[in-house]
Formats: sequence, C-alpha cells, structure tokens
Amino acid sequence: MNTFKVDHPLAKACPVECRHYYDAQIAKCCSAESFGNRNQREARRVSSRSRAINAPIEQVAKVFNDREADLVAGAFDEDLVARMQRASALAAFRSLGSAKVYRSRPVLEIEAPGFSVLGNLLEAFISALGDIATNGNGASGRAKTMFALTPTQFLGANGAPDSDPYQRVLKVTDYVSGMTDGFAVDLFRRICGMELRS
Repeated sequence: MNTFKVDHPLAKACPVECRHYYDAQIAKCCSAESFGNRNQREARRVSSRSRAINAPIEQVAKVFNDREADLVAGAFDEDLVARMQRASALAAFRSLGSAKVYRSRPVLEIEAPGFSVLGNLLEAFISALGDIATNGNGASGRAKTMFALTPTQFLGANGAPDSDPYQRVLKVTDYVSGMTDGFAVDLFRRICGMELRS
C-alpha cells in the first residue's frame, strides 16, 4: 500500500484521518487486479485521484438514496455530506485545503489587491455615471470617458445613465461582478494610468 513518506510536506500538514482515507483509495486503485501489468506512475496518479474524488460522491449518493423518503417528506433537514461514511476524512481535507491552499500566503497576496481593484472599479463607474446623470454635458472629462467605457446593457433607456441612483448602482455592480479577474485587473490598470495602450 502507498503511504505518505515521513519527509513529504503533506505528511506533516495532513491529519491522520486524511492519510488513512488517501491510503485506502491508493490501495484500491493501485492493486494488481486494478492495474494488471501497468506500472506507469502517471496512470496510477490519475486513477487514484479519480477514485478519491468519486468515493465521496458515491457515499453522498448512498446517504441521499437511504434518506430519500425523509427528504421528500421534509423530515430530513441535515447536511448529507456530514452523514456520509467518511465525513470526518472529507472535513479534514476541507480544513487542510482551507489552511494550506485557499488561505496560503501566495493566494492571499493575489486576493488582497483584488479588493482594491473591485472597489475602485465600482467607485469609478458609479461616480462617473452619477456625474453624467446629474450634470449631463457639464460632467467631468473623466466621467465622460468612463461613461463611454460602459457597455450599453448596463445603462438606462436610450443609452443614458439610469436616473434612479439605486438602479445605476445595481447596473454597475452587475457589470463589474461579471468581469473576469484578468479583465478587471487590466481595466483597473488602464483607467488608473498604470498601463497605457500604445
């Protein structure tokens, strides 16, 4: 059976329950009957990953099937995942993923500036469209430029900013929230003058 090496980083980070679950999945998929003569490392890795992903899905499906009548009757109001056979292993993986992946320093260093990007984009578009709605042709040059950058589906009737401030905010929020990360960062850099197109 494959196990974590003692010096492997996951051996220190991964709770014992995770290791037992992982080892059990590896043992299933890497046994002689599962693989026959195939000893390729990549094939083992892919297969073990597939089985590790599939096992909790099957366990949750079993809980669902076992509790279907109660679910339909409205008598079962619990987390299906918490009732599966290996719930503690999945909880340990979630905890590990949160601590070591989603909250790791490199991820946080990328995430932190994102708040500035989104906040500044919202503020720039909301204030620009507000200026246009209030002052029309007397709005600032920046407001006119930001207005020109706003897709028409996020404006009011006749391609003008919506007269209702609440509706303007909703439409700008819809626009900014629909941006991909890369597009939002590029647009932010351009409107702040950090990156100019030639």
